[in-house]
This record gives sequence, structure tokens and C-alpha cells, in this order.
Amino acid sequence: MSGSPASFREFIQSCDELGEVKRISGANWDLEIGTIDELIQERRGPMPLFDSIKGGDFPPSYTVATSPYLTTRRTAIALGMPPDISKFEMVRKLKDKIGPQRGISSTVEVHESPIYENVQNGDEVNLFSFPVPKWHELDGGRYIGTGCVVITKDLNEGWVNLGPYRLQLHEKNLTGIMSQPSHHGRVMMQKYWKTGKSCPVAVAIGVEPAVFIASAHNLPWGQSEYDLAASLADRQIKVIRGRLTNLPIPASSEIVFEGEIPPPEVETHTEGPFGEYTGYYAGGRTPEPVIRVKALYFQNNPVMHGDPPLKPPIGGHFGAQICNNPSVWKRIENSGLPGIKGVFLHDEGSGAQFCVVSIEQKYNGHSTQVGLVAAGCVSDFGNFIVIVDDDVDPANLQDVIWAMSTRCNPEKAIKIVSRTPSHLLDPRVDPALKMTASGGGMTASRVIIDACRPFEFMKSFPQVNVASQELRKTIKEKWSWLLTEPAAVKASIITSKEKPEGKQVLATA
Repeated sequence: MSGSPASFREFIQSCDELGEVKRISGANWDLEIGTIDELIQERRGPMPLFDSIKGGDFPPSYTVATSPYLTTRRTAIALGMPPDISKFEMVRKLKDKIGPQRGISSTVEVHESPIYENVQNGDEVNLFSFPVPKWHELDGGRYIGTGCVVITKDLNEGWVNLGPYRLQLHEKNLTGIMSQPSHHGRVMMQKYWKTGKSCPVAVAIGVEPAVFIASAHNLPWGQSEYDLAASLADRQIKVIRGRLTNLPIPASSEIVFEGEIPPPEVETHTEGPFGEYTGYYAGGRTPEPVIRVKALYFQNNPVMHGDPPLKPPIGGHFGAQICNNPSVWKRIENSGLPGIKGVFLHDEGSGAQFCVVSIEQKYNGHSTQVGLVAAGCVSDFGNFIVIVDDDVDPANLQDVIWAMSTRCNPEKAIKIVSRTPSHLLDPRVDPALKMTASGGGMTASRVIIDACRPFEFMKSFPQVNVASQELRKTIKEKWSWLLTEPAAVKASIITSKEKPEGKQVLATA
């Protein structure tokens, strides 16, 4: 495969050609779509593509594609990588793509787009004309985001932010918008609100994969996610100016709406609860800002991107969670500490909640330094930071647990860091504090686990019971015909090509 798909439809077609799409007709938007998706993704199945959706007067051609980037294989397709690439090799490749642009604009403006095939303005706007699902049983309503990109522009500095925030559908032209105080989009909103102004906003649904995946990253303040999207796609991103907001919108989007976010003292709406990426309904029901939708645009036969958070280990907030790994890896490297060999955020811990860093130890105390730096580089709440030696694969959770069980002396190797940032979705935080702090002043703690060989006697630490790399290479070359084939039939006779006459090996499947 060459290059990232230039549209959501192109991505779906590429997945379909590789057997990664399951077409489903006749499901109801009310819990059926969400539950079917959950059951399919529990076994890491294909991407569901729902049509002829029940529960409203929807054209049969209006479709919903769910959990598109949940698996490594589909994420690889989205990024133009080999579908059989491993998680950790994908992270290695992505790390080299993350960084400042080199004098090339990340976007190119176009003047025509299929989003204007259908236009609704003012009172014509009706978001209920789309089969927006209610994803989880205890959700407070129907959610048109998080399979979306919310586009805002800084009032003073002029740069553009993209974020996949959750959007609850309240009325035909009104959605809630829930984002944490630390999110750049929320900071931009507050700048407008402090001047008494509403914040202009555009929301794009069904954007090209590189744009959505980039929007899920925690980039440094001042760096637009369009820059990262261009790096991921290896090309400029085509954008078209919003007719009301003048914001740059991905030109290949399936559905777009424009509007404004009034200051909370002017208008809020009760939002939630919503089943989140932590695996809990942690946010409750709280007053949240709203988007007043003034214009709606969409392609003929639009394809909605549905990205319902699923309880780990099925998937975190996005299937593209793996792509946050290189961002954290880069931040830790940028600290200047030596010997960083790998970083991996595990889906089983909702991504940033369980971060593993592998290092080549250089001096006594090195692993502790790396742990402290890593604790400051993960997102709003990274509960566990595990440091391992470079002979441990940080992406292999079984390997990591083995290192924790055999190299970590709890009395000396576990440190608790208190008063680290947290937010409304953290299930560990007292609900009473969430109500009084409004998400702005909450803290929690993080654990740093040093699962490296103790540096003091690292050279005399017992050797690992595994074949050396040299021996493994020799055996793989000699027995490649065996090791690359499917498992043999039970009790079949397998003979080495170089065996002495009369010798044989009995292999079992």
C-alpha cells in the first residue's frame, strides 16, 4: 500500500478490499448499532458498516462505520503502512514522523468540495436527519462525537486546533461539547468567553484517517494537528474555508456543521453520562457548553464515523490509541536522557494509564530519572509508569509482567508521585470533588515501577533462560521452511532438510 487514504470513503474501500469490512443492514440507532459493534470488536472483528438503519426516516444509503481504527491492521491501512506490521514497529515508524514541519505548509486550500452537495442553513438545520446512535445503555442521549474533529482557532495567536471531543445531540441544531480544561480547544474557547464573545467552531465528521488520528494526539501548545496530519499522510491536507467561520475544514469530510459556542454563563445544557475510554461512566451529568449550529453541509449518501469508547482491553477512546505512543516517546527523548529504547501505552490500561518505557541503563539512578520524566509526559492521568530493560519488549504485556515479577523489589523500586493532574473522567477521583472543582482543580497520583535489573549488581544478575539472538538466527535460517508454515497436523512426521539419513523428529501441533 502506498500513502494514507485521502478520504474516509477511500479508507473504507481499502479495508473492504482486504476483508476488513462487515456490512450490516437494518440495525436500530438505539443501542443496536453500539452493542453489535461492541460484540464484534470483542473478538477484534472487521469494521461494521451499517446501512438501512432503523428508528427514523433515514435514507437506506445513510451509513455509519464504527470503530474504524480499533485494530493494528486497520490503523496500518489508515496510515499507508503494511497491514501486517507489528504494533511496536508501527510506533517506531511513526516516531520519525512526529516533529516540526520543514518549511512546507501542511494544508492546501481548495475551492470546491463534495460537502456542499447538500446545504442547510438556519432553521433548516436538522442533525436528527442522520442516524446518530445511542451507543451505551446508560448514556444520557445520542452522541454524534467522538468520531469527529472539532475545529477552533486561537483568538490571539491565530493557529488552528483539531480535537475529537464528545458531542451529545440535544436538539436539531444544538449539541453539547465536553472537553477537559487542559485541552487546547477548551483553552481557546475560554479566550473568547473572557471577552464576552462566542467561540466560532466547525465540526467535521468522516474525515480522512490522517486528520482524525492526528486530532487525537496531545501536541505542544501552538502546533496544529494539521501539521501532524500532513506528516502522517506524507502530503498536504486539502482544506476548504467554512462559509460562516472561515475555519479550514478537511475538504473530503462527509458531514460538516458550523456554529458558535456561547460563554457558559450565557448558555449550558446538562450533558452525560457517557461510557468513556476508561471503561466507566465517570463524568456523570454536568452542565456543559453547547454548540449552536447555524449551517450544515454533507455529501450525498454520507458515511458517519462512529467511534464509541469501549471498555478496555477491547479498545480505549480510539482504535488509533497506538499513535499516541510516538508522541510520548518523543517527549521523553527530548528531555535529553540517554538510552531510551522504546515507549508503549497499553490499551489494557486505557492507553496513557499504563505506560511502559524500555531503556539501556547507563548509570545508577538512570531508571528512576526516566520514570520521573515519563510521569510528566503522559496525558492528564497516567496511573502506572513501568521502566524495563531493553531486553524486554514494552509492547508485550506478558513480557512486561514477567519483568515486574522478577526484577522489581517493591520496597525499593516503587515510588508514588502525588498531586498530578487529573480530570472529570478519572474514576478514582471523589465525585464530590468533581462537582466542586468543575474539572479544573482535580489531582490524583501516579506510580513509577522500576522493573529493571538493579544497577548495583546488573552484571551478576541471573541470565535469562532464552536462546541467544545468534542461535535463534541460525535456527530460523536452517528451519525457515518449518517456522514460517502453519502448525503441522498433530502427530505428523517433520524431517529436517539437512537431517542424517534415517533420523526424524516427531512434532505435535
